[in-house]
Amino acid sequence: MTYLIVGLVIVGGLIYYLTTRKNSKTSENNATQRTIESKDNPYMGLRGQIFAATPEQIGLTTTTDEKPYAIVMEMGMGGDGTVTLVSIVDGNASMYLSSGGGVIGGYAHETVRKAAIDFVNMGQGYFSKMNPVDSFPLPKADNVRFYILTNKGKVLDRGRDSENRK
Repeated sequence: MTYLIVGLVIVGGLIYYLTTRKNSKTSENNATQRTIESKDNPYMGLRGQIFAATPEQIGLTTTTDEKPYAIVMEMGMGGDGTVTLVSIVDGNASMYLSSGGGVIGGYAHETVRKAAIDFVNMGQGYFSKMNPVDSFPLPKADNVRFYILTNKGKVLDRGRDSENRK
């Protein structure tokens, strides 16, 4: 648990630093959906890969039990950025910034690998309380969303995105 907290504090500091730089190329699109304008920005492609891939496609074996294999945590930063943190049960972890930056392949670091595994395992107790989804809009500014990916589907907890809570 300590590793997770320390990891999230470090990631949060890095996110704040990177998102406060003015090289972000995002804009508001109808107050609930932000889109990335730059054609050279890999953010939406990287983000979309985790939602489109099956556990087998990312090298995981599945069971018949419905268990989380990944958690995607997304944070709308200020008025013009989004941070997507992906944790996979094999210890892989990546952070994508809508500005085009990020970190891929955190499994090379023991503390990151352990935190990613612990984070996904914690999702086991929450996914039954979440709503199934088949679309993955970006969170609004200053909101957080959690997606838990299982071999039977994807579920969403809208976090602080209270306007969309049921």
